[in-house]
Amino acid sequence: MDIAPIKTQRDYRNALKEIERLMTAKRNTPEGDRLDVLVTLVEAWEWKHYRFDLPDPVEAIKYHMDQNGLLNRATLFPSSATATGCTRSSIAGAPTMKTVDISDDLYRRAKSEATLRGRKLKDPVEERLRLVLEATAFRGSTSATRNPMPEFLGIIRAAMLTSRSP
Repeated sequence: MDIAPIKTQRDYRNALKEIERLMTAKRNTPEGDRLDVLVTLVEAWEWKHYRFDLPDPVEAIKYHMDQNGLLNRATLFPSSATATGCTRSSIAGAPTMKTVDISDDLYRRAKSEATLRGRKLKDPVEERLRLVLEATAFRGSTSATRNPMPEFLGIIRAAMLTSRSP
């Protein structure tokens, strides 16, 4: 079997012609083996020279809409897209990440406590945040008149301290 690497466009075209000729070759025959090797070489050549990444899901949707004369984004989302909860990450299916600035010590303690319980850090944080918001709503306060964050952090600290006691 005399096979050489594909180095030029001409080599590539010749390999494609040879593959086409060998398409009916049976497995485990010299022709079938030659076909397997040529296909591997062509795949490597195409990966190197013709590779393209998959499009961003949102860009793919926009391209499809543009090519087919469909409605534009302003028509689909007449008000602010974020006001309706429709964001780039929700369209693409990616989670929206939030950040909260807390002390390193509190973070480490909360993380270790969550790990000991076999949970993710966000689970107890979400639970305690819901408790604070429900308590705030029960007392008639609104987030516009009162900042629940100090109380929220206090509840987390208290929960962590009580969870350590037997």
